[in-house]
Amino acid sequence: MTMPLPTGQILRDRYRIVKLLGQGGFGAVYRAWDITLNTPCALKENFEISSAGQKQFLTEARILAGLRHPNLPRVTDYFILPGQGQYLVMDFVEGDDLRTLLDKKAASLDESQVSIWIEQVCRATDYLHTQTPPIIHRDIKPANIRITPRGQAMLVDFGLAKIYDASLQTTLGARAITPGYSPQEQYGLGSTDARSDIYALGATLYRLLTNTEPVESIHRTIGVTLPTPRTLNPDLSSEIEQVILKAMEPVPANRYPSISALLNDMISARTSETVAINPSGPSKAAPAQLPLTREAVDQAPASSTQMVSVTGMGAASASETSSTGSLPLQVTPRPKRRTWLWVAAGLSGILILAVISAVVFSSQFQSPATGEPESEEASLVLTGTVSSQETGETAAPAEVTGTAPPQPTFTRFSPALQGTALAAPASRISPDTAGDLELLGIVTLTNRKSELSWSEDSKLVIAAGNTGVQGYSVTDLEEERSLFAGTNVICLAFSPGQDVLAGGTLSGEVILWQTERGNIEQRFQFTENEFDITSDDRCSIAFSLDGKELYTTSTLEKEIKVWDPGSGKLKTSIKSTGFIKALALSPDGQTLAAGTSAGTISFYALLNDYKERLLQPNHASKISGLVYSPDGTTLAYIFEDGYFQNVRTDSLETGVSRTLGMGEGAGLTYSPDGSLLAVGSNADLLGVFLPDEMELVTSLSFKSLVNMQGTRMYLAFSPDGRFLAGTYKNYLYIWGIRVE
Repeated sequence: MTMPLPTGQILRDRYRIVKLLGQGGFGAVYRAWDITLNTPCALKENFEISSAGQKQFLTEARILAGLRHPNLPRVTDYFILPGQGQYLVMDFVEGDDLRTLLDKKAASLDESQVSIWIEQVCRATDYLHTQTPPIIHRDIKPANIRITPRGQAMLVDFGLAKIYDASLQTTLGARAITPGYSPQEQYGLGSTDARSDIYALGATLYRLLTNTEPVESIHRTIGVTLPTPRTLNPDLSSEIEQVILKAMEPVPANRYPSISALLNDMISARTSETVAINPSGPSKAAPAQLPLTREAVDQAPASSTQMVSVTGMGAASASETSSTGSLPLQVTPRPKRRTWLWVAAGLSGILILAVISAVVFSSQFQSPATGEPESEEASLVLTGTVSSQETGETAAPAEVTGTAPPQPTFTRFSPALQGTALAAPASRISPDTAGDLELLGIVTLTNRKSELSWSEDSKLVIAAGNTGVQGYSVTDLEEERSLFAGTNVICLAFSPGQDVLAGGTLSGEVILWQTERGNIEQRFQFTENEFDITSDDRCSIAFSLDGKELYTTSTLEKEIKVWDPGSGKLKTSIKSTGFIKALALSPDGQTLAAGTSAGTISFYALLNDYKERLLQPNHASKISGLVYSPDGTTLAYIFEDGYFQNVRTDSLETGVSRTLGMGEGAGLTYSPDGSLLAVGSNADLLGVFLPDEMELVTSLSFKSLVNMQGTRMYLAFSPDGRFLAGTYKNYLYIWGIRVE
């Protein structure tokens, strides 16, 4: 065996070897340090030094360097040292692999948690399979799935690929055999294709959920029986057992034809049971499932398809950094509680309390009432994984569990709420009634950066969460809807008419949900940056008025990207002089305003090649937020130091500047008729102003429930003007007028 590189050796005057992480017959993996960027990295060494092997390496390394997926490490560099080896440089993935977590617990892992992780791995694998040419991993197993401190599953060890004709048999060495996880075709009993990864995913589920190594596939061909999962772990659901057994069918034709088909059944298994809303209350039945996408499930690749086959040369992780048996802090979504139902037009939606209330964001909203449903419901449970609460630290529970996130808690602050629905307060919030504004209730959220919105009928307040998007009924402030994204969603935008909901995630991805059916319509990376949940990092997104363009930006970028939301293709970019802190679309859809870290506001003419008008307010602070008045004649904006003012959008003449007092400026919003401007401060203050002269109508202080960095207040009036909602420090606040 080739001697490992010594600690301290520097390759290419850039990569210093820190530690050998693993070595095999084909190569080695090192933890290294990038001297140029001053960051850790993973260095994969391949011992192949032949001229043919080097040519193949360069071809395949270029393919891998172009991959971008939130659940795959990036290949950032590659090179050859003549006579020594071939090298790939990749992201160094912090965290423990699932084999390590399994060994530490010495028992099977929680089904709900495992399902969330493997669903995310499925998405990464599907991404590989849909490349041109397709890439198959061929070494999926618990040791190659890492869980980051943020709770994100990363599929590693995909580093060195082989382009080959799937109809041909390849050598045993190229097949990266792992007993128990490699299907029979990787032993030479057939052609390797995407279904080989499906077998390995099933075997990985088997191992994690039974704490038992799967019988080798080659032994199964001679009659050795695979014990069924529930004989080893009776607590498993029958649905997940069927998923495992189908994925592990010895004959490829009997397995799932594609990763999307496997993923669909996994989601159904995770959400199929009826569960109680609370320990003493009535339960709600889980709805029927729709396909994961509108398209038909992809068929298995034809045998003549050219593919890229992965042989296990991949990114390393930092499992050695966790010697205490710690597990990244996890918050798992309620996997078998209520799902987000989008009911097609024409359904009556009258449901008994034991059934999930069918609510849509449009005028099709139906209030729950006593009675039987008049028509059959159709729903889609969306996929995703779990992201952590993003403290930046690693918790150390004694064992891996499927702990659910904090249940939404409704705290009544006013006798007006005792037995009284919030949906019909006595009055709209207006200049005449705003003096009676009071805090009505609080909901515990799972995200410290919860941008919010409302359904058009004002019956749901929508908040970004740590696993997706949640909708809370203003009737009782209970969570009524949930769309899983697999990571923190930190910014939101509805398309005109609320047909589509867009969410920007912590990992820099945009997810588009089709709101009538609830399925994910599109998802793509809008930035290569990852956001720090503990800092002021945030994103902003907005739809054009016709819904044909989606604008994205973030506090880490000096540009606005313009996307085709249907295809996920980038159309153009608009450059900015500073990092962009907030976006706002004018009500007529003709202008996009952007506030920057330089304290400037740019007004881009969307119908005139994004021609820019620049406002430089006479105030030395970064812009924190901005919002158009409903009639579009003024734009209100707030600085990070708490001062705020407005500007005439035609003349760019600025108005009176005000401050809410000590503390950073946070959020601001106009009432639906434009008669009021609500302004929030990180000093736990809320002020309501007459916008023309910025005259204070009323101010409220509210209890700061937690001390948390990286938080920002978001505010939004309900469309009917009866409620004001705000998110701040993991809480959703609802203000309104007292009900007599």
